[in-house]
Amino acid sequence: QSHSNGSNINSNIVANSNSNSLHLAPAIPTTVNGSHSISDAFSDMLLSNPSSFQSSSTPITTDDSHLIRPLDIKTAEFGRRWGGNPAEAKRSATSSVTTLDQLRACMPPRYQHIESIANTQEAIFAATHTSIGCAILVHAKLAPTRRSVDITVKSTTADLSSREVAAICNSLASASSFNFH
Repeated sequence: QSHSNGSNINSNIVANSNSNSLHLAPAIPTTVNGSHSISDAFSDMLLSNPSSFQSSSTPITTDDSHLIRPLDIKTAEFGRRWGGNPAEAKRSATSSVTTLDQLRACMPPRYQHIESIANTQEAIFAATHTSIGCAILVHAKLAPTRRSVDITVKSTTADLSSREVAAICNSLASASSFNFH
């Protein structure tokens, strides 16, 4: 899907047969150029039937970033939660960020860095939404030849995942004004 700001979001939208709402279906992680990536660790996870996803009964306001806090978990816990978060949003952010250290520095402070893999130029981050108690999981892959960072956000609601991927992309795009040397 293309949005008015020119960004391209690769996600699958599935209508929930029990309601009139739409939910983003989890995508199956892939390997890039034959390299093993953080997402490979989660490739054997079973994904729930997208038609069984339910919207959160607690409404999420559009400006609730003050309710999002860093979530300090281990990589194994991140992997377990990845498959349980049904709503996924993906975006590629144009950015001058070219190293994992720069990525960590430019991520919104509400995200806890969990792990980075230098070989594949990937990192994972986690946060929690204190009002609804859900984890917000982030997978980031540097694409320095394209001057971009590919971001995947997973949470329990499509709205939250979409808003957070946009916020992260905005943060990374603003890094273009920094001089990284």
